[in-house]
Amino acid sequence: MILINKSSWRQFYICCLAYLILFLTVLLSDRLYIDDIGKSIYGTFGWTSVGRPLGDVVAYLVTLGRPLVNIAPLPQLISIVIVSYAALNILRNYQISNPYMAALCTLPLAGQPYYLENMSYCFDATQWALTILLSTKAAFYITTSNTGDKLKGSLCILLTLMLYQPGTSVFFVTCVFIVLRQLDSEYRPFTFVANAITSILVFTLIPFLIYFAITRIITLHPYFLAYNKVLPLSKLPVGLYHHLIEYISILLKDWGRNLVGLAMGVVALGSFVTFIISVINNKSNAVNKVFRIILTLLGLPLIVFASYFPQIILENPICDARRLMGIGAILTLSCLQLYSFCSGSYSGNCAWKKIVMVLPICFLSYALLVFSFSFARANASQKDFESYRLARLGADVEEIISDHKPDSIGFIGSIGKSPLLQNTMHKFPLLERLVPVHIADNWWWGHMQFKTIGISLESVEVTEDERQSITNKLPIMDKSLYSIYVYDRKMIVKFKR
Repeated sequence: MILINKSSWRQFYICCLAYLILFLTVLLSDRLYIDDIGKSIYGTFGWTSVGRPLGDVVAYLVTLGRPLVNIAPLPQLISIVIVSYAALNILRNYQISNPYMAALCTLPLAGQPYYLENMSYCFDATQWALTILLSTKAAFYITTSNTGDKLKGSLCILLTLMLYQPGTSVFFVTCVFIVLRQLDSEYRPFTFVANAITSILVFTLIPFLIYFAITRIITLHPYFLAYNKVLPLSKLPVGLYHHLIEYISILLKDWGRNLVGLAMGVVALGSFVTFIISVINNKSNAVNKVFRIILTLLGLPLIVFASYFPQIILENPICDARRLMGIGAILTLSCLQLYSFCSGSYSGNCAWKKIVMVLPICFLSYALLVFSFSFARANASQKDFESYRLARLGADVEEIISDHKPDSIGFIGSIGKSPLLQNTMHKFPLLERLVPVHIADNWWWGHMQFKTIGISLESVEVTEDERQSITNKLPIMDKSLYSIYVYDRKMIVKFKR
């Protein structure tokens, strides 16, 4: 339990304000984001069928019962309060008296680029914020020596899994950082290893086993079953290696060519250097020092591994942005490590070190702000772009419906990306994945987008044979942006650009 004193309240308020500024334009963009379309129309829940039974409970409480109704941006505002409290939970382990630096250090926890997708989902935002809070609490509980606290940590892990499984990456990343900090203390190697094994094999593994048992009872959606198969033991080493390489290549593709990536890299690597310096400066015997140095050097790849958990152990992992919540934990704990190391929390006070290390943190905060605003403007631009084209297309589709009575609709090609989005993507490649184009080929959300304007045609998949044969047919309607075909009560829209 966090003791809320006057200083803590001030940190909490400033954290809330920092997140509000960061997410302001995201909230104002007001675009229905993928799953939000269907939930806004039908008011259905459905999180239990994808292995997230507590998701239904949280959504029920936030929207005050059935059916679901869109109350954006209220769930996102609630999320800001929750992640600010999670930041306070982390800050209690660092002696940072300056509330503004405390807010800047913890801003990446939910302000990191990948989490912008989490905040864009109106109905899921509160659930994902709770997974951050529960995961950070679990990490601090599990890494204590008190059995009662470890049991509390196990419960927090189980609750996280039942809210959003990838949220456990925040737990694993936080655990690694806590362990690396403890290496600077007078830990005996045997005691350290015994404590780590107990925490991992008992108090961490058990909630995962309980969760798997619960999901065996629940009737799960085929989507969950298809994409949540764990790697078989025979393929585990090779599979883990390939998934890790793929994950690193995605990160390099997203951030290898812009200053936001540079800011994130400098902070993460800088904090790792401080861990090494702390261990080297530790006054312990040679055996203990070598042991600590080896564990510290293993820490960096372990942090990367942990940030992709549990996806990395799956047979067919999906590297959606919203699943990479561990990146926020890495950046936040790196900022706190840098600031603590150089401001005298557990090293000698040196003013110039403090100034030098504050600069990367401030630069990272500004970089995250720039990316957040870029994403929000690109998302709003895409919304306006699609609305204009959808209005034109919708009018033509309604005319054809009255004459030919089709009952389904499929698409070839895409309604397109706005020029503003295309330009911003040159600087930030991640935006290609963060800003979805709902009407695109056989993606199910295309026909759902039509339902938002009152056209209730069912979704139909356009096969490869149909794509080929349609070139020999005359369209019922031919416009500069698209051609429309109808046969067998199936309407097919073929985009020209």
